[in-house]
Amino acid sequence: MLCGGITVLIQRMSAVFGRLRNETLQLQDGLNIIEAPNETGKSTWCAFLTAMLYGINSRERDKAGFIADKNRYAPWDGGSMSGRLECHADGADLTITRATRRQTAPMADFQAVYTSTASPVDGLTGTNCGETLLGVSREVFERSAFIRQSGLAITQDAGLERRVASLISSGDEDTSYTEAYDALKKQLNRRRFNKSGQLPALEAELAEVQQQLDSSVQLQQQLADALERSQSLESDVQALSDELAQHDQREAAQKRRQLAALTTSSWRKTGSRTWRPSDGCGAPSSIWKLSVRT
Repeated sequence: MLCGGITVLIQRMSAVFGRLRNETLQLQDGLNIIEAPNETGKSTWCAFLTAMLYGINSRERDKAGFIADKNRYAPWDGGSMSGRLECHADGADLTITRATRRQTAPMADFQAVYTSTASPVDGLTGTNCGETLLGVSREVFERSAFIRQSGLAITQDAGLERRVASLISSGDEDTSYTEAYDALKKQLNRRRFNKSGQLPALEAELAEVQQQLDSSVQLQQQLADALERSQSLESDVQALSDELAQHDQREAAQKRRQLAALTTSSWRKTGSRTWRPSDGCGAPSSIWKLSVRT
């Protein structure tokens, strides 16, 4: 697909256009200068080249002191406008043709093919042909590359002014310092303008996330402290459980001693006793028998 602003070398033009009737203009490499008397078709060839690149404005109307191109360059013999342009662009030879099917739309039938293969040039149409090949609009072309005899007066054109300003500021007609500055300023304002923009919003979001992280750190510290306290309490519970078990053992031993002491004291007071092993256990089971002395 062709890109705008490429180098275009015109090789040959054939035209049915105004006073030109199936005439051909062959151009050579380098600079071509056409010198001929008035009314021999020099301006007509220039107008034809413009029409081949940008077409004919069918909506244009005649007015005082001005004749629309569709009428000015209508073939003198009453035929229909048509033309053929052979050129070299972007490393390939192209053949561009325009023809008229309806008189209300002169040269609207457009075709662009590669000369060697006759295959269509992708993306090149009658509407965008000139701007695609040359990289400039029709208005810029007519105020720079092709200036009519009646168009020497300078009129304002935003596209041309932009390109001239770009050449002055940056040395490149496609690079404008002002446009670059405005684009950068617009992007800067989009990112930060007073307290609005993308950066303040991101900074606020970052501060909120940082606050959440700080809270998370505090919660983690509190959790660690709680776990440490829980382990300490578990140790205290275990120590108290051990102490309680020892206390229970001492209390049980003391109760056994007290019971033994009470049993001995009662035996001494009441008399003799007999005992026998009980249920095969090693420990004696005392059975008390009270005897009455007569």
